[in-house]
Amino acid sequence: CHATPYRAHLHDGRRCVDLRFLDCSPRWTADGDLTRGGTDSDRLVTEGPSFIKAYYQRPGSRKPRFVVTSSEALANVTSSLPGYLEVGRFDHNQDGSEALVLLRQE
Repeated sequence: CHATPYRAHLHDGRRCVDLRFLDCSPRWTADGDLTRGGTDSDRLVTEGPSFIKAYYQRPGSRKPRFVVTSSEALANVTSSLPGYLEVGRFDHNQDGSEALVLLRQE
């Protein structure tokens, strides 16, 4: 999530680890409802491979060494990013998904 203080927890003593999150910032609709619809994280789930292809065509984007995704989005991610292996699975996490899955580039 965009609110995670990852830089405060992940470092190697010399520099901060380069981490990026898909945007999941909530926004207000014209009807006064709060939604995450249309955010990067929503588009990953709803558009799948087409979103991932477009995401990595953005200026300055590069494919990461590691990817963390929800188990629900795993098929979209692995079909769009070949060459990644599952190296960890964390069940019963806080974000409401079945598990978070850690992938590493081969």
